[in-house]
Amino acid sequence: MFNVRRTLVCLVPWILAGVSAEADKTDLTPAELLLRIREAQASVPPASFHANYSIDYQYAGHPESTTHVSMDLQMYVDRTRISRKNHSRSEPAQKDKKVQELYNHAFWDGEMNLDAATMMNDGKPIGAWGGTTTKQPHYDQVRRTHAAGELSGIFPGDSRPYFEILAKAVDGVEVTVDDSTIDGVTAYVLEAKTDRGHYKVWVDPSRGFNLLKAEIRRKSSDLGHDDVRLSDYQFMPQKESNMRFETKKIEEIDGRFVVVDGRMVYNKEYMNKLPNGSVIVTATSAITIDSVTFNPDMEQLRPFVPEMPDGTIITDLDLDTQFVWQNGKLAPFVLLDQLLAETIDTKVEEAVVEASAQKIDDVHTKAPNAEALPPPQAREEEATKPVETEAIESAADWRALAAIAICGAAVMLFITYRMLRRG
Repeated sequence: MFNVRRTLVCLVPWILAGVSAEADKTDLTPAELLLRIREAQASVPPASFHANYSIDYQYAGHPESTTHVSMDLQMYVDRTRISRKNHSRSEPAQKDKKVQELYNHAFWDGEMNLDAATMMNDGKPIGAWGGTTTKQPHYDQVRRTHAAGELSGIFPGDSRPYFEILAKAVDGVEVTVDDSTIDGVTAYVLEAKTDRGHYKVWVDPSRGFNLLKAEIRRKSSDLGHDDVRLSDYQFMPQKESNMRFETKKIEEIDGRFVVVDGRMVYNKEYMNKLPNGSVIVTATSAITIDSVTFNPDMEQLRPFVPEMPDGTIITDLDLDTQFVWQNGKLAPFVLLDQLLAETIDTKVEEAVVEASAQKIDDVHTKAPNAEALPPPQAREEEATKPVETEAIESAADWRALAAIAICGAAVMLFITYRMLRRG
C-alpha cells in the first residue's frame, strides 16, 4: 500500500504550479509555505516529457580523466505511477578509451517494479540485466535515479523532494524573503538543518512556488542513498558533498508554470582514492526539457510495456528466481544454460570427429607398409580415444573459464551500473 502523503507529491522534472495568480505578499509560516508547495504538486495531472541531459565529471589533479555523459530522457508520471526510459552515452577524454552507451527502462505501474538495462561498447552489447518485484512500491526508487530530479527538487542522494525533507527537520525551518530578485522576482527562502544535511532553497511565490535555487551541504555523518550515511557507502564512501542548483528558465504551459532549464554543480570528496588517484570529483550538469504533454495518450505512449533487448536477464526479487526476456515475454533462465550446454556439446562432437579424421589421415600418410596396419575400424577406435579424451578435457576447461568470465563480467557490469546511477 502506498503512503498517500508521499504519493500525492508527483515526480516531474519541475515543480508545476496548480495556480498562476500572484501569491499573497504577507509572510508565510514555514508550515504554510510547505503546504502551498505540496498543494501545487498535488494538483498536477498525468504528464509526459522529453528532456536532454548532459554532465561532465572532472577529477581534481587528473584533467585527463574528464568524462562527458549525454542522455536522452523520456518520462511519464502521475500520482501513483512512473516510467523512465533513457539512453546515455559516456565519452572519456582519453582517445584510447571506448565510448560506452547505456539503455535503461524502469517503471512502477502500481503493481510491479521493473528496472532493466543494457550496456553497449562501441555499438556492441556487453551486458544486460534487470530486476522486478511486486512486494513493495518502488515509486521513489524510480524517481530518485532519473537525471532530471533536481528540477523537481529531488537532489542526488535523496528519494524525496526537498519540502518533504524540510518538513521533518527536528529544529524547524527558517523562512525569510530575499529582495535581491532572483530571475526578476522576490523569492521566499527556506533553510534548515536535517539528518540529510544543511538545505537552503529559494522558491518563486509568483509562479506557483517553483524552485529557483538550492544549496545543499552534507558531511560524512549525514544520510544519503538508501538512508545510509555517506561514510558508510559500500563502494565509494564520502567525506563530504556540496550541491548548488539554479533554475535558468521557467515557461507557462497550458496554464501551469514549468521549470524547463536548470544547471547544477555537485562536488564530492571521497574518503578513499579513486582508481585514477583522485579523491575530489566535480560534476557539472545541465537539463533542458523540450516537450511537455499533460494527460498524454497512454495507448501511443505505452510507458508500462517493457522495452528491453532479447537476452536481458531479469531477476524476480520476490522469488529469487532468474528469467530471460525473449520475444516480448519472460522465459525460464534455464533455457540459456541449456543452449550453452548444447552448443558446447556440439562443438566437442565436431572437434572429436575432425581430430579423429585428421589423425587417421596422418597414420595412413606416415605408415611405411599399409598392409601391416590393423583393420580400419580398429585404427579409427584407437585414434579416437585419446583425441576424444583430450577434447572433453579441453571443453571442461573451457566451460570453467567461461563460467568464471561470465560471473566476473556480470559483477563488474553491475558495480559500474550502480556507480553510474548514483552519480
